Amino acid sequence: MAKSKTLTLSEVDSIERWDAFVEQSAEGTIFSTSQYLNASGLNYKNYFVKSGGQEVVAGLSLILSKDGSKCLLDDLVIYNGLLFSKPQANMNQPKIISNQFDIATWVAEELAKIYPNSEISLSPAFKDIRPFLWFNYHEPSTKKYTVDVRYTSYLQLQDASLLKQDTEISIFQELGYSRRQEIKYSARDGLVAEVSEDWGTLIELYQLTMAKYDTLVPEEKKKSLLKIMETLYQDGKGYLYLIKKSDGTAISAAYFCIDNKRAYYLWGANHPLEKTSSSGTRVLWDAFRHLGDLGVREVDMEGVNSPDRGWFKLTFGGDLRPYYELSLGLTNV
Repeated sequence: MAKSKTLTLSEVDSIERWDAFVEQSAEGTIFSTSQYLNASGLNYKNYFVKSGGQEVVAGLSLILSKDGSKCLLDDLVIYNGLLFSKPQANMNQPKIISNQFDIATWVAEELAKIYPNSEISLSPAFKDIRPFLWFNYHEPSTKKYTVDVRYTSYLQLQDASLLKQDTEISIFQELGYSRRQEIKYSARDGLVAEVSEDWGTLIELYQLTMAKYDTLVPEEKKKSLLKIMETLYQDGKGYLYLIKKSDGTAISAAYFCIDNKRAYYLWGANHPLEKTSSSGTRVLWDAFRHLGDLGVREVDMEGVNSPDRGWFKLTFGGDLRPYYELSLGLTNV
């Protein structure tokens, strides 16, 4: 346990208490829940930051190296790092900003002591990274946190009933021209996505897609993907959508997971030899309609950090949101 005059950092000893904390934290996402982390198979550690030894004011969720000496980024865990407790009802905005700044400043120092080589990926809800930018500010020769700005897109689904017909006034009108055309083409071609439990098909399509770039998907990662999809689906927090041709051949797949705040587009793949380009659009569009029926009102399209994928996701009409990856003592952010 690390200590200061007012704050302490201690490992979480109650899964139920941790998950309840993640749910109420604005920065909390499904990627920091014990269910998701356990399914991922990764080595991780969660901490509570307490004030006066009792009140939980923040949490810290970290992915660790196998030997536990470093905390690292992993593409299975999109967001983690520092999560703040829900502010007290009588606390005004200046006080909230000040308290969170002080907590983050302390955590930046403690993290550097416990894990001098570390990486974390903060939630888009985490706005003020000054405590990490100013770490060792007056000591130029010492280590600093490196900040990498990343982007994702948040799509608002509105009321589910507005998504029933493709061309009604709804998010359809916010789509880019190419997306609207492909949705119309897919309807003409009779393409419809179905909710499926055929996890292996997504993994197969993913492998075929990566093979185009001469990249093999490690067996360990495939097992993690399978475990995550199965676990979340069984708890009503994950859904796989597939589009198949009349002969049963799967041509497009997309997997979304859900927490109490929004849905997240985790993985998607199209058959590399398939000529029907509209299926990749249709599988997402039908997923949005199903998620809307489930009561989801916001979707994190999870990353627009490469030219092709970024352009494709943004043509669905979402709002661009920055988030930050922090690195200390490591060069491979």
